[in-house]
Amino acid sequence: MDNYDKNQDQFTEEPAEDREKDAEMSTAEEDREPAKEINTAEEDGDGSSGKEEKQSIGRTVWEYLRLVIIVVAALIVVQNFVIVNAQIPTQSMQETIMVGDRIFGNRLAYVFGEPKRYDIVIFKYPDNESQLYIKRIIGLPGETVTVREDGVYIDSDDTPLAEDFCPEKPDYIATLYRLASKPADLLADKGISVLFDSEGKPLAVNYRVPEGKYFMMGDNRNNSKDSRYWDNPYVERGKILGAALLRYWPLNKICIISGADSSWHDPVNGG
Repeated sequence: MDNYDKNQDQFTEEPAEDREKDAEMSTAEEDREPAKEINTAEEDGDGSSGKEEKQSIGRTVWEYLRLVIIVVAALIVVQNFVIVNAQIPTQSMQETIMVGDRIFGNRLAYVFGEPKRYDIVIFKYPDNESQLYIKRIIGLPGETVTVREDGVYIDSDDTPLAEDFCPEKPDYIATLYRLASKPADLLADKGISVLFDSEGKPLAVNYRVPEGKYFMMGDNRNNSKDSRYWDNPYVERGKILGAALLRYWPLNKICIISGADSSWHDPVNGG
């Protein structure tokens, strides 16, 4: 670098050695500055990468959590509004449905229609609504169901209802004598009356089904606790949760559970 000498009124040239030192120092300083910028960039890059990784993990956790919530919500909706999932605890519906079978019931079966005779339905047990029962509909609202020694009749019809689904011939005599032993006034409060012959032998039991209610019986008539014997014999329409739809367990017996057969006698529908 040149120096100005006031006395000589002229510039004097620095020695070459000094200029080289100055150049070296300037170059070293310039070299150090980019290094600082590079290090700073590397530090910023590491922090950004870690932040993005945490955000990615958070998004993954949320996706799984959202999936679980959706599945649980769907199951709740299906269980409460679409299907009834039930296990059969007794032999009252043998051979149609066996003890230990697991079935699905269709909650939507009667959204646009009414339950029909011979339908197999899941409902709240009238004597204890915390329990679910499954039986076959026999008597419809407003009908009189008459149990005689030779079968079950509806109103004044002289042909008994179908019993093709019963595993053995029903012993209705036991029903007659069991009801005949109860006080008449107690039975009358439930819409039940017993007819006797001249010798006091029970001939028939009549059940007058109230409007909006149904009379249920198990297919295994000789081993079924049903409307014949309950303290509250009839099932309200609103207590029927759905129609039996599918047996899904055991796996070797998976099948659709059908209700009425078109060949079965039904005095209402002319069958």
